[in-house]
Order: sequence, then C-alpha cells, then structure tokens
Amino acid sequence: IETKRPGEGLDTANLQVATFLTAHLALPQRLVGAGTSVPVGDGETAPSIDDLDFLPGLIVQGNTWNFIAASRQDSRTVIWSETSFGSTGDIFGIYQIVASLQLLRQWINSTYWPWLRRVTQRAATAIQLRDDPAG
Repeated sequence: IETKRPGEGLDTANLQVATFLTAHLALPQRLVGAGTSVPVGDGETAPSIDDLDFLPGLIVQGNTWNFIAASRQDSRTVIWSETSFGSTGDIFGIYQIVASLQLLRQWINSTYWPWLRRVTQRAATAIQLRDDPAG
C-alpha cells in the first residue's frame, strides 16, 4: 500500500508500487526455480509463477483508493494500474473499499498463501537435499 496526499505524486506512487510488485514477482520466481529439483507426487504438478494470475497493490491518494496489479506474460512483468477501489469521501465508497479488501483477503487466504507456502517448502527441501543428499 502506497499513500499520497490529494493531488500529489500519483505517478511516483504508481512507479513505487510497480517497482515493488516487479521485485516481488522476481523472488517467488527464484523460489519456484529452486524447487524444481524436488520430485512431485502422483497427480501433482510443480508450482509455477503462472499459478498466480497477479500480485495486488493499493495506492491511496487522499480519499481515493486505487488497485494496481502485476502479472507475468512470458518473461516480462505487466503492470495493470489505476482501477478505482472506492473513496472514503462517502459511505458508498467506504463500503466499496471494505468489500474489495475482504475479497482481496479471501484471495490471499485461498490462493496466494497456500501457493507461497508450497513454493517455499519445495525450495527449502531442495536446499536441504543439496546440502545433505543422504537425507
């Protein structure tokens, strides 16, 4: 989440969040790569960075909340920005923000965290096998 005062630095905020999201996509990509040496079980597939459709970010400028996301297309990061999330300027906008944050929390709990846990466990297992091949 990046915050700015009304009328200040929206371009800077977009750049800051886009830079963070790009870097944040790079780390899981390295973890996925580290775990490729770990065999998968029957009926399982190894996790991929493509399993995550996007990584979310928020920019709050004054009363306005904007959603920004990063996704991967081939080997490049694509930034999707400036979709309004709502505004704290009125009660309807506040409800929009709360509902959107609840949906985002649901996605984190059901998709992102399980995926990240699996990726980090596989990377840790790969390092453990590399450092102690005897088990």
